[in-house]
Amino acid sequence: MFELPTKTADFDAPIRATDNDAATARLSAVQKGYLNDPYIAALVPSAHLRQPRPPLINIGTYLRARGIDHLLDGWFCLSGERKVQIVHQEKLKILF
Repeated sequence: MFELPTKTADFDAPIRATDNDAATARLSAVQKGYLNDPYIAALVPSAHLRQPRPPLINIGTYLRARGIDHLLDGWFCLSGERKVQIVHQEKLKILF
């Protein structure tokens, strides 16, 4: 049955859980050598205790990261010598 949220309801919990899951997947891909990210262990609580994810998760994480890198590299090439900056649109909605 649906319950009305209380004042103490944590509406961000599902978002944080998804973010933590993605960071843990990235940590696993780094531990197994799929990616190079010297900072991910600092972003995952108890990183040294985390078990590696299955190979399919590591491959998916690698492909996602490489796909984003490929798109960004192409966009940077299109910008030529101009300096560019990436701003996440969702954050702008909160600021204005």
